[in-house]
Amino acid sequence: QILRLVYGIQVNTQLRSDQLDLLWSMCVLPADKELFMTFLANASAGDPGPQLRPENAMYNVDRLNPAFESNTRNDVFQKIFCSEYVGWDTLGEAAYQSFRKFEDHGMRQSDTALDALWRICLTSGNNNVASQAMSDLLSVYSSSTPTGQESVSMNGKDHRFSNRIFKCLVEVKEGLQRGDSSSERSAERCISILNAAIE
Repeated sequence: QILRLVYGIQVNTQLRSDQLDLLWSMCVLPADKELFMTFLANASAGDPGPQLRPENAMYNVDRLNPAFESNTRNDVFQKIFCSEYVGWDTLGEAAYQSFRKFEDHGMRQSDTALDALWRICLTSGNNNVASQAMSDLLSVYSSSTPTGQESVSMNGKDHRFSNRIFKCLVEVKEGLQRGDSSSERSAERCISILNAAIE
């Protein structure tokens, strides 16, 4: 909240990518990561007025500016939220809601974001998060392509979807052969995604 206030009031001073990378590297515990991801999502755009956030009222501030520029926002989304190493198996709903907020900026309509959605679906340790991610994933396939091309139906994109689910199943099989216990959860999620896609 302090960072949000300080950099939200300033007009000419914004957080840089290297500063955000440093702050993220200091987040070791899942709870710390979720708090920072929530900050990033909230700070990626101006707070709409005239509603006052509790921490603003004492400073008579009715609107906070974005804490970083749009190119930094894109970098943050790609390097943190869509990273293979973010650790969605230990993150909860606050982190995923922060991921979803970036949809307002159109950044979820990308191949990288689609990869992240698949990863969240298959690896999340929170069933609610996995369910929300699966719904969002199927929505992407049923409404539009990740590259922003003409909208098509699920049947129209079945080849791409089939290839992706097949690839996931192969990876799950390899994981099970290695004795990776998390692969059992991924296998169940693959089946759930297939069932939901068929219905």
